[in-house]
Amino acid sequence: MRYFLRNTSAAYDRTAFGEACFASDGFLPHIIFNPEYTHHFPGPDYWNADNSGKVPSGIFTSGISQPSVHATMIVDSAKLDPDKERALSFLKEIYPKLKKLHDFYFTWRDPEAENLVSIVHPWESGLDNAPLWDEPLAAITDTSEWALSMQEKYDEIAEQGERPKRTYIEKYSYLIENLYKNNYDWKKILENHPFIIQGVLFNSILCKSELDLGKIAEVLEYDTHVHHERAENLKTAINKKLFDENEGIYYNFDLKHQKHIKRDTIFSYMPLFAGIPDKDRGAVVLDTLRTHCFCIADMDCVAIPSYDMCQVDFEREFYWRGPVWVNINWYIAQGVRQYGEAELAEWIENSLIALTDRYGFYEYYDPDSGRGLGAKDFSWTAALIIDLIAQKLSSEN
Repeated sequence: MRYFLRNTSAAYDRTAFGEACFASDGFLPHIIFNPEYTHHFPGPDYWNADNSGKVPSGIFTSGISQPSVHATMIVDSAKLDPDKERALSFLKEIYPKLKKLHDFYFTWRDPEAENLVSIVHPWESGLDNAPLWDEPLAAITDTSEWALSMQEKYDEIAEQGERPKRTYIEKYSYLIENLYKNNYDWKKILENHPFIIQGVLFNSILCKSELDLGKIAEVLEYDTHVHHERAENLKTAINKKLFDENEGIYYNFDLKHQKHIKRDTIFSYMPLFAGIPDKDRGAVVLDTLRTHCFCIADMDCVAIPSYDMCQVDFEREFYWRGPVWVNINWYIAQGVRQYGEAELAEWIENSLIALTDRYGFYEYYDPDSGRGLGAKDFSWTAALIIDLIAQKLSSEN
């Protein structure tokens, strides 16, 4: 969602976004850099993506993607836009591009041919410093040629209070370096890259997006078979490989070390949003959610934190290691409602509206005090609160 809702920042060139949204292989970079904005970090010089030959000449981008939220964000365009002709025109324009993006994931990011998509950098998940990445990053022993300069840059950012100080800068930079040294050749990268993770959040969002892309195809009177088939195959693969029967929850799988990453984050519950577990398994997952320290049982937080608060390394103000994020709560509210938890969904949604009404539209929030953290006037927070209010007004009429 980051690249979908944050393109109003000075770091992003809206014209370039329209011209070079997709690379030649269908890959969608998560940042299109504005050449007039020189302070964004890491900038195009770090990514070296323009030398890959996959992005149109003169366009500067990052070299990673992020979760494919697009189809889910626009699936209701034809119903909501009073100008039906305009809505259909937009869907006709964007549909083949989104299909090509999904084609990229299933073609180039499924090295085991398991119908599970892999990410190649923690940032690609959108969950930059989540506890999920501690073990796989700790296993990387190589260092980057420019890790020190990256560390210095992040120290400056941390001193400005815009971001918590990162701890794995050398590993982050090494992974980027390996991507551009392999010239963004995904076949080579998946053969020698030290970080290849089949993520619960990434695959759950892709599964829902594939279903919604099928709905868009239906509106346009296109063939929907490929989308239903992909979504069903992805759903089966997530249930088969990412669900842990003993723990009653979904976990990321580390392909390099061939094991689940067993960290108790809220992202393990994202399959509820995509309707991936059946009714019985959904009940098991909800029971697991209630027994962990996510404030579900007593509703004693401002909303659901990103990390189990009982963990010794929980940090309420540290980015993805504890704070409340509106986007994740928005997903979880929809998910639990699908499995009969209307009261819980209502609590989450009302909590988010009250939180932003009191503190403003921040990037993330302290789960105890509700204090806003990170960037202020954050666009995806505002967009999703508008969506929640619109849904409530619609249900009342």
